[in-house]
Amino acid sequence: MSEPFQPPGPPAPPTARTGRRTRRSYDLWILFGLALVVMTVLNWPASPPPGWAAEYDGALREATRLGKPLLVGFYLDGCVPCKLMDRTTLRSEQVVKALGGFVPVRLNLAAEGDLAARLGVVAAPTYVALDPTETPLGRFEGSADETEFLRFLAAAQARRH
Repeated sequence: MSEPFQPPGPPAPPTARTGRRTRRSYDLWILFGLALVVMTVLNWPASPPPGWAAEYDGALREATRLGKPLLVGFYLDGCVPCKLMDRTTLRSEQVVKALGGFVPVRLNLAAEGDLAARLGVVAAPTYVALDPTETPLGRFEGSADETEFLRFLAAAQARRH
């Protein structure tokens, strides 16, 4: 025989439901706040890494004078991967040391469109290594961690010899 019908238990007290909503709202506000902080940090103007020239012709003359390859780094304002490279990889102690073998120059892709077209650059960040006669030694597109970028720099130096 079947059991007699039992009505469901009493509804949850209003405070339990309200507590859940409050917790969910609190979590959403925390996530919103974190997203706002991250976006602010990523959109904060990044200062160029130390030691990078800002003018191509002068950097090329310097590379010729020193007999070093030129490393041309193209960036765009508002480019998050560019800012990440500027704030992390390009400031790493090992990368800064490896850049000592280059004459680095940092150029805005939008402002240097003719040079970018001549070098085949269409996106930022892009790094092009050139010997002093402007013969390409290597290219790296996108952001990279320290190890990956050091590999690129070493390969460019190896092609030079």
